[in-house]
Amino acid sequence: MRLPAGESLQDLAYSRYADGARRFVVNNIPSPAAPNVDNGVVKPELSLLGVDLDTLTIPEQRLRFRATATDDVGVMNVSLLWRRLDVPDAITKRVILFD
Repeated sequence: MRLPAGESLQDLAYSRYADGARRFVVNNIPSPAAPNVDNGVVKPELSLLGVDLDTLTIPEQRLRFRATATDDVGVMNVSLLWRRLDVPDAITKRVILFD
């Protein structure tokens, strides 16, 4: 595995768990020349890449945004919980996002 200069984290190793997996994870228990040990559950990551602000200016227009999600095993879907703040509505809504 190659990392561009400046992108590696100090005192952490990059490994494949389980051995031979396609994806690398940050491993705080280095194990050179030995099988990689399980450090516990790897938390999923969600990144909001941006919101189309033009969709906020038109009444009744759907909000458009981009996000990515990763997990060490895989992502089936992402649940989005939302509530409007501009109307007296205490109901939290949920939508399942998937690609």
